[in-house]
Amino acid sequence: MDQKLEFPLVSVIIPVGGTRVNDTQKLLDCVSSVCHQGYPNLEVILVIDPSNSTVRNMRFPCPVTFVEYHRPPNGIGRDEKERYLLGWDHAKGQILAITGVCLTWEPDVVETALEIIRNEHVEAVDGISKRQKGDKRFLALFQDDALISEFPPYKRDFALTKKTFAKDLRLPCLTSFFMTKELYQRIRENIPRGLDDGWADFNVARSIIDSGEAIFCTNRMVVHRAHKLSLRPGKQFASGLSAARFCCDFPNNAYSQKRLRLTTLVAESVILFLLAASMLIALSPLHGTIITLAAALLVFGLAGAYNALKAKYLMAVLFPPLSAVQVIIYTLGYLYGCICECNPDPELLDFLHKSR
Repeated sequence: MDQKLEFPLVSVIIPVGGTRVNDTQKLLDCVSSVCHQGYPNLEVILVIDPSNSTVRNMRFPCPVTFVEYHRPPNGIGRDEKERYLLGWDHAKGQILAITGVCLTWEPDVVETALEIIRNEHVEAVDGISKRQKGDKRFLALFQDDALISEFPPYKRDFALTKKTFAKDLRLPCLTSFFMTKELYQRIRENIPRGLDDGWADFNVARSIIDSGEAIFCTNRMVVHRAHKLSLRPGKQFASGLSAARFCCDFPNNAYSQKRLRLTTLVAESVILFLLAASMLIALSPLHGTIITLAAALLVFGLAGAYNALKAKYLMAVLFPPLSAVQVIIYTLGYLYGCICECNPDPELLDFLHKSR
């Protein structure tokens, strides 16, 4: 069999923003995990700033290609999407993939992706991310195992289409994403250009679905995160802004409508709780405060117990209140986006992106 048919060239794009001097080890781990896939026909492309001599001088375990990205002067927002689009434009492979500096692939990601593309007759496939193996730090556990997880697995393996676009709470986030070059050429003009507030990965997913194609979403392709751990309030607020922007740009999209309904439900629930608590405290400050705290403790206690049973460790009882804080911050970002008609203050955006 022709090697090009049996082992098509796979081009893996890694956007490397800024000088990343402090992330050289993470970048090396990321590239190494790609190089050591055991797949014989790989192209690794690092999209870097022109001045990034640190990365240019690094020694990698396999050949890499550098593509320079010139960020717009005084540009505000994330440029990750622009970097991987530039990388895909330069890629020579029949299969295009993407990953991130702080991600490492499990050894069988490429083979699994190609197997799914062949067997499921799809042109795009997306996997999931998990914390590093053996990482028992509190926030690492929280990000994976909270009831409202920041990085949830898919409920099952399925083909994401127009009919299923809003059935899963999450969308592909491009941590281990593969698609054919032919598909990319068809959707390229439908992907919004320029710097953004986030959700660039969702826009790629939307462009694919709008083209009439499907993305096979699977838990069989796993990458591991090495991000700096924090509750990331700036990221949550920016994510809310991005969701509002997504709804403004695509009001008829099923996923944006679902996010709008969920955000409205959260906002209404918080407002009703605060109104009820205010009335109780106004009528009887002492008893009202006690009843309000008791109600909150009951809700979070039950949710915490369920979370601990699901996660199978006691520490998870603390996850629900932290999730509630993140959801409220996200909701505030969404509401602010709606109030400012999806044109937020540039200085606020700059602050949010720098504090992520």
